[in-house]
Amino acid sequence: MAGSIKGVRARGGFELDIEWKAGKLSKATVRNINGNICKIRYGSKLIELSVEPGNSVILNGDLIAQKN
Repeated sequence: MAGSIKGVRARGGFELDIEWKAGKLSKATVRNINGNICKIRYGSKLIELSVEPGNSVILNGDLIAQKN
């Protein structure tokens, strides 16, 4: 099963675009709207992102940041 969702607002002032393939995360774009630190949990992984307000980071399915 594959799909995507765009523009989801998350607590703390973030906006997410998420893509998945075979029921697993393949790509996530996190946009920081107000400068807070973002905590992302996927499965047993937990990461913290520090992204400048107005900027974004792209993560792969392993929550590793990719170049924009």
